Amino acid sequence: MIVEKLGGRPDQVEALALTSRTVERAPGRPRASGVQRFGALPVSVPGATIGCCAGVLTRGAEVLPDMPDNRELATATLLIGFVICGLTVRRARERIPDVVRSAAPLAGLLAFYLATASLTVWAAWSVGLWTADLWWSTAIVVLGLGMGLVSKAIDARSARALWDSIGGTTIGSAVFIGLYANLVAFPLIVELVLQALGALALMLRVVADYQDQKPVRRLADVVLATIGLALLARTTTVLARGMPGDEWVGLLKQLLLSIWFPFALVPLLYLLSYFSTVELAVVNVRVVASRRIGKWPLVWRFLPAFRLRLSLAAAFDREWGRRYANASSRRERRRVLSQFRHVQRPRFAMRRRVTVQTLFRRVIGRSNVVERWDGRAMPRTPAHLVDMLDVRPPGWEQMAFGAGLWIGMADQGSGYRNYRQRHARRRTGRRLEPQTSLSHLADELARGGSLGESIMGILSDERQERAFGLPGEPGSVDAIRDMAREMINLYATLVDWSASLRGNRARIRHKRAYRAAARLMDGPVQQLRQFVAALAMQLDQVPGHATSGDPRPLNIVLSVTLSIRDEDQASLDRALARLGRKASGALLELQT
Repeated sequence: MIVEKLGGRPDQVEALALTSRTVERAPGRPRASGVQRFGALPVSVPGATIGCCAGVLTRGAEVLPDMPDNRELATATLLIGFVICGLTVRRARERIPDVVRSAAPLAGLLAFYLATASLTVWAAWSVGLWTADLWWSTAIVVLGLGMGLVSKAIDARSARALWDSIGGTTIGSAVFIGLYANLVAFPLIVELVLQALGALALMLRVVADYQDQKPVRRLADVVLATIGLALLARTTTVLARGMPGDEWVGLLKQLLLSIWFPFALVPLLYLLSYFSTVELAVVNVRVVASRRIGKWPLVWRFLPAFRLRLSLAAAFDREWGRRYANASSRRERRRVLSQFRHVQRPRFAMRRRVTVQTLFRRVIGRSNVVERWDGRAMPRTPAHLVDMLDVRPPGWEQMAFGAGLWIGMADQGSGYRNYRQRHARRRTGRRLEPQTSLSHLADELARGGSLGESIMGILSDERQERAFGLPGEPGSVDAIRDMAREMINLYATLVDWSASLRGNRARIRHKRAYRAAARLMDGPVQQLRQFVAALAMQLDQVPGHATSGDPRPLNIVLSVTLSIRDEDQASLDRALARLGRKASGALLELQT
């Protein structure tokens, strides 16, 4: 019957059926619409021609990328509608030149970012990480996720803040929830309505945050949460019925794209953050300068001066900007930058430098000769300190205090290296139970706060008068030595407190809070080191000022501020928030 109705020979029909089954069951090949339409061709075409055409159509279907789904079509429709509205509405069209002028300074940054993103995608395609069927997802990741990371990089002022923003945006829970909700799309009409409502709610929330309108912000949050729950419910319902394997492969490609692309942009993001921080340092110079200073010459001068370190560029505050602006010559400005680097990243060594005289003594075999203090700068070794105390030149009290701090910091070098490597001092005994670990953490935080307060007693006016003496009176060597020793003991106690806190045997879910609490001393420890380096920089001027005969007094400022950095406090807050609202509320007063 079938052969007679088709009007052909049985061998042709068998060839047609065999070819159709071969095309449909080919492993790994998507079901293309062209192959399905091929079955309706007239049977008068020979079987060999049918097989050849089927093979060509199937290979063509493998090359063609997937078409956008309803969600992507809805997004494109809304964007096109927004552009048309901006071009047709008179009031919106009149504002286009203003928008273009305001966005013109960012055109170079946008072009540079798009060029870098294109090179990154091309490199990924070369090694097989990217294929043409990811074109729509790539556009969303480049223009959405990538631009957000660029904006955060410009505002980041430390490498840790930059890394937290990249990691939180890339591997945070919001990314996986967004990918899960994006698996299944609604019908096109529903997608248009939901995306329009979501865009309106998002704009209302931004305006409400700016104008501090809490009711409007709550309403926008409710609308956004409702849309998110609808997406999750739709995805869960469809997945419960099953999803084809090729769609799972496409989802895995999108997931990998949203992970490797941001991390591939890390060099670009770091350079953008560094350049933005250098521009802020230039502003700190120009606002205090008494004369006109060009921006771009300063930018090109500061870019290599900060050694590509975000921490150095961020620490160049207005006080250092005033010193740089008041420098009278180029050599003096280079000296200010060198002093800034030595203060921010001090290296406490017993000997300042190897002189030519020392090298000559080594050549002639007399390197064992004890070098005397030359009287040009503050002593840096115990032997030089003894020599200065024997002579007792003008200002010897302050230089003895600074030398005691410098020598003490040099003796604590191994402890500081262990601190930088996050070594923990292991404690013996029982593991802290969840019921007692938080109270123990609260006690440790209280003890750490009392340690920082003790510096007020060390540098009190009474202690300074007893150590340095009243104007015109000599100081006390013993009092100076005791004050320097107490400062170094405070520094060592802060380092030991952090190591002890890391070594506590707490449960895994509480261990993160202990590690975050141990980082609270990063700021005070670094501030004490910078205080000693800045004091040594000031005291190096004392011998030269005493021999110059300048009648003007030389002011030596003993100022140190111990404060917890904002990023360390935020890290502890996040760790406590994971333990529950009750735990974070119990430690709020102690952290403040």
